[in-house]
Amino acid sequence: RKQGRGRVSGPAPRGWQTFEATLRSKSETVRMRALAELREAPRRKAKLRKLATVLDAVFTTRERGAGSWTELALREPIIFDKFVAVLKKSKQLRIANGEVALRTNSNSGAGKRGGKHSAAELREAAKEQV
Repeated sequence: RKQGRGRVSGPAPRGWQTFEATLRSKSETVRMRALAELREAPRRKAKLRKLATVLDAVFTTRERGAGSWTELALREPIIFDKFVAVLKKSKQLRIANGEVALRTNSNSGAGKRGGKHSAAELREAAKEQV
């Protein structure tokens, strides 16, 4: 393994393989729970650390591979990185500066098109130019 920011060198702690396999199988559930949490949040955004409680709700203690507190503390950065990777696969979520936010369906490129938002307005503008 690489040794870097927040990583543990050496063999994976006991129980890690169980967590990784379970995360793959439950990744969609994790994303859905995170989306539900964000929809209930007042500003439609939350800190990543706060949102990580979703993992407690989805995984049992056995699936998390919890051993001693020392082992869990060593695994925590790895688990957190995997959690972020699962969230990044969702097109409905945006992750920046340690915060997760819901993407909106607004026309973010409206300024580039001179303020024309709807498809009907764009068609009208195209007709005017012809």
